[in-house]
Amino acid sequence: LDHFRSRQAMIEAEIWEHISGQMPKRMLAIANLSFGRNIIAALMLGNMDYLNPDIDWIEGLLVNHHQMPEEALEGYLKTYYAAAVRHLDERGQVVIEWLSRLLGVPMPVQQRVQQPTR
Repeated sequence: LDHFRSRQAMIEAEIWEHISGQMPKRMLAIANLSFGRNIIAALMLGNMDYLNPDIDWIEGLLVNHHQMPEEALEGYLKTYYAAAVRHLDERGQVVIEWLSRLLGVPMPVQQRVQQPTR
């Protein structure tokens, strides 16, 4: 939780840098605020899967309310994932693992937990 909080601004700054031309800034600010708060809440509660309903909320916000293409959510999540991989270390693995499962992509090599050899 503390590690994510200490790196959250760097993650969101990178998202702004990569997506701000593709999505209205107001919507990006709302998505970052909501998603960041919900990641913190899930970390506090000890289960990242509590975020799954939040994804539906963000998708509804982007697609239904703001008439954004469905690809906007996937692009946002992929960008968030890439930024998280760059800015979180092993202490943030639970966030990266959840994002990789959500997106159906393998965990990056540097983030995989090494299993002890017997």
